[in-house]
Amino acid sequence: MPKSTMANWIRAYKAWRLEEVGKLQRPLAEVEQELTRVKRELAVVRMKRDILKKAAVPTQVWVSDITYISTKEGWLYLAGHKDIFNGEIVGHAMASRMIREPGQPVSVSGSGS
Repeated sequence: MPKSTMANWIRAYKAWRLEEVGKLQRPLAEVEQELTRVKRELAVVRMKRDILKKAAVPTQVWVSDITYISTKEGWLYLAGHKDIFNGEIVGHAMASRMIREPGQPVSVSGSGS
């Protein structure tokens, strides 16, 4: 994002006129909308390619996700960690709360090697 765009947003925010930013712009033509969509798609593909390049060896790049599961006793939170190189689950953590208890270390349980 150009610095001038960010500066305009900040200036409008400080003047309580943020809702006026961009009102004078004309709507994008269909071709311009398609070009914008293709540029975004290309950026996503490049990002994925770069991540996969970095994952040339095991334990180089991991992805993580967290989900919650409803149980009779309440919510169970589950976090999983996956190695991009080979698709192996390298660790997980489960807890009844999503935040770490004070004084308790953060731990990740490995699922094998």
